[in-house]
Amino acid sequence: MQNLTNAIGTIVSHTPMWVFALLAGLIYLGLSQTKNRQLSLGRILLMPAVMTIWSVISLNSSLHSPLALMLWGVSLLLTVGLAWSLLPKTPVSYQAGLYHIKGSWLPLLLILGIFIIKYAVAYTLATQANILENHLFIAITSATYGLLSGIFILRAVRILTGAHHAQINGYSAH
Repeated sequence: MQNLTNAIGTIVSHTPMWVFALLAGLIYLGLSQTKNRQLSLGRILLMPAVMTIWSVISLNSSLHSPLALMLWGVSLLLTVGLAWSLLPKTPVSYQAGLYHIKGSWLPLLLILGIFIIKYAVAYTLATQANILENHLFIAITSATYGLLSGIFILRAVRILTGAHHAQINGYSAH
């Protein structure tokens, strides 16, 4: 146990301070998603767009592989397709140009997932120079980024379709 504590201490001590500031900001952003709120269309699309772009940039900057981007895309599409029927619908209503949505812990978990993967990949690349020759590492990293991005996108689509169905049926799913 002492070796694990020392290893974690070494890893953390070599992490730039801005990474911890970024983590704090991301946690704040994720926690803000746990409260019921009213959002415009732009605000609903902003987080999935930013997190998906961050995912692609992280993947591309660390793995430098067309295969990685292809696996990311396949994972994203499979996630959206499979999760559509598995994840619960997002309760939402739409009034006066705003989407009224219930808070959720899911965005915080997804944000932390992407952050942790980015951190772990950066650490692995810094400590294992030949890891980019490992196709399993590339596949798992790419698929995980795609999975998390896919869930972000699916959640936004669920919000938009939930509000659309509520309007058509003349009731509020709020």
